[in-house]
Amino acid sequence: MSTLLDPDQQPSRPEARDADGGYPFSSHPGDRWEAQPVEQPVAQPTSPSAPAYGPPAGYPTAPTYGPATGYAPATAYDRGTGYARGTGYDHATGYDHSTGYGPSNPSGAVPPNGPSATATAADPRRRPWVTPLVSATLAAVVAAGVSFPIARSTVEDTSTAEEVPASFIVDGTGAGDTDIAEAMSISDVAAAVAPSVGLVSVTTRAGQGSGSAVVYGADGLLVTNNHVVADAVSVQVTLPSGETYDAQVVGTDPTTDVAVLRIDAVDLPTVPFATAEATVGETAVAIGSPFGLDGTVTTGIVSATNRTLGGQTGVLGDLIQTDASINPGNSGGALVNGQGELIGLNTAILSSSGTSSGVGFAVPVATVQNVADQILATGSAVHAALGVSGQTVDARTAELYDLDVDAGAVLATVEPGSAAAAAGLQPGDIVTAVDGESVDTIADLSVAIRAHQPGDVIQLDVVRDNVSTTVEATLGEATS
Repeated sequence: MSTLLDPDQQPSRPEARDADGGYPFSSHPGDRWEAQPVEQPVAQPTSPSAPAYGPPAGYPTAPTYGPATGYAPATAYDRGTGYARGTGYDHATGYDHSTGYGPSNPSGAVPPNGPSATATAADPRRRPWVTPLVSATLAAVVAAGVSFPIARSTVEDTSTAEEVPASFIVDGTGAGDTDIAEAMSISDVAAAVAPSVGLVSVTTRAGQGSGSAVVYGADGLLVTNNHVVADAVSVQVTLPSGETYDAQVVGTDPTTDVAVLRIDAVDLPTVPFATAEATVGETAVAIGSPFGLDGTVTTGIVSATNRTLGGQTGVLGDLIQTDASINPGNSGGALVNGQGELIGLNTAILSSSGTSSGVGFAVPVATVQNVADQILATGSAVHAALGVSGQTVDARTAELYDLDVDAGAVLATVEPGSAAAAAGLQPGDIVTAVDGESVDTIADLSVAIRAHQPGDVIQLDVVRDNVSTTVEATLGEATS
């Protein structure tokens, strides 16, 4: 069974119903996931038979931050064990929590911003490649103003990183390194890009972890994943040159899983950013520090684009999928094309073991640039917000509540003063489309909202009491 690893997932709470016996929702809005100490981030069961999603890689010992799964110890390569995440994101970074995940876990904590989360029934209609193994639920909040449950299962990962003397590990020759006229050889790409990818070592109140970061500006700016540095007490960056610097977290954006760091350095080597969107089939080269092994290079292709995954803040959208090997510690590292241009930041993997299974994901460079520039300008990032929470409607839910629709996003709460409230949306409403585009899940609704800017006017197709109508809403904003 495949598992989508997520570093800071929290177990779900018992389902509750509103006073009228309506749709289930969380009676504890804003609750944070609780993590348990394990050898690889292992999710805590939410019921005797349905374990919930836990952090991607285990926190047993020092895990490292990596998009893929869990955290590899920032020190040495003696990671206790990797993160084993049930069915969620396993961010490649991992914290070495001797006591397990806590609310302050940097890699998988639910961000404080955004509307209150609501616990709802598990979503059995998830896309095949992210289908949960059990029906446990988690409530997560996304800055786009939509919260939703994520079902997860737990899989233990006992893999341990071993010390490797080579400065670069090249896994495979890559498919298509000569498919484009100006494409470079993989070794040339590695030589050009690796000097711009550093090892991030993080200390939190719970322990230590490590991940990766990419130079964003020659004057000491780097970008990485939010889950790598969230709630960090101290952060250090070690560059390929061997120099280690104390790093300042300039700002973070849990919604997109992007963070900006600053170190006291100048004349750093930078990576050119791709100006065109990633293309399915083109060469993809991942460079980072899996399990603390800095300078690791793996290759593959861009397997798909515009992927959506449920994760630490509810959902990550518009992701690049790649089969380049990504593991714990790769989080925040570079994904580049055959020309050595940055196309994304590695952030998660889909795996049943907590290690690479050929299904990794990266935040597109356009998103990274947009968010990083906002953070540098104002200290935070702003996203469009609707101001609702809810769950996915599926055939089972439709039958249970005698609904005329078997797909969509049913609203559990509507925030007072929000765009949704101003538009007249109510708990129990089922959103089936946004601007004519079908909405089959709560994640679809979140992605649709995030594609807009604050102030945009959208049309929502809504079913209320089995009567269809169209509602116009002017989106508000949420700040990370």
